[in-house]
Amino acid sequence: MRMHLAAAALLGLAPCLAQADCFPISGTVQLTPDAQCQVASHFPTTAFTGECFSVTMSMLGIPTGRGHAGVTVEPALGSDGNVTTTPVVIPEDDAPVPRQIVQTARSAIGVGWGPFRTTLYSSDVMVIRPSFDASGAVAADSFISEQIVITGTDGRGLFANTTGHMVVIGNSFSQPARVVGELCRN
Repeated sequence: MRMHLAAAALLGLAPCLAQADCFPISGTVQLTPDAQCQVASHFPTTAFTGECFSVTMSMLGIPTGRGHAGVTVEPALGSDGNVTTTPVVIPEDDAPVPRQIVQTARSAIGVGWGPFRTTLYSSDVMVIRPSFDASGAVAADSFISEQIVITGTDGRGLFANTTGHMVVIGNSFSQPARVVGELCRN
């Protein structure tokens, strides 16, 4: 019965994908801590900070995506004009608190199941406007915007060779945040 439902869902989705090169996506994404930093196995030459997550992505009309993401160490230009690495903190004038935090990340998210499963790989940039709690820690209500570019796939499944981009608006750490974007089939 499960395979019949899967086949029906794929047949229903196939005309939509076949007729359009690109299509809009909308849904939610949620991150939970991943102490094993499993995303690193997908990007062996990338330096990770150790801040890693399991990802659940729910998009309208697309099977739920599950995978891993992690904050990376990437070259960047600092506010003083010198080369530095991410994460980058942009200070608030003379105050010691940051105005913005810029982070980079990589993610690998599997969409679909069985022979129809595709792993999407992405490169992400997050801009965080932090607010702080009484202890000085970054509070959960901090504003976060994340721009995601799909940089490749594993070449298998329904979404093989898909490209696209997404924007996450809001804090997705242990809570759902809205995500919108576009997927394109090549």
